[in-house]
Amino acid sequence: MYIYKDLVTDEACEKSKNKILRKLRMHAGMVDVYLICLANGSDNFDIYDSACLKQKAFPRDTIYLVGLAKGKESALQLSIDLYLSCLLYSSPSPRD
Repeated sequence: MYIYKDLVTDEACEKSKNKILRKLRMHAGMVDVYLICLANGSDNFDIYDSACLKQKAFPRDTIYLVGLAKGKESALQLSIDLYLSCLLYSSPSPRD
């Protein structure tokens, strides 16, 4: 699993970010923690429950983690915010 150096988290995960990352590396189970990863297909982001990492068949090597959220609604909102910030920085300049 690759972790983005400027990992984006919501307010609930901000304090325990290092603890969550340590548990992810150890494949420990966590309740209500969602991972926002870059998608391999045509989508922009994939949202996984952290319990998926406990499965042996889950491809951990190909995951690029860009965000952590506590709760599914927070994960959806964080992925929307990430998408909109990407659009903001990739839009053409008015001077072009």
